[in-house]
Amino acid sequence: MSKSISRSVRHAGLISALVMAPCLAITAGVVSAETIKGQLATAPNVPPPITRTQPATVLVT
Repeated sequence: MSKSISRSVRHAGLISALVMAPCLAITAGVVSAETIKGQLATAPNVPPPITRTQPATVLVT
């Protein structure tokens, strides 16, 4: 790898680290979140799986 590519990769890594660090610091302080209670519903009705072994022609009317 040439020096210029290596230097570009290193600079890109440093720039991204400097940009992301403040973002991570801001969100790190937000630990508490609202607790939401939910209830599970029944599974939806779905058709059985297609078990054809040959192609089918679909007619849309």
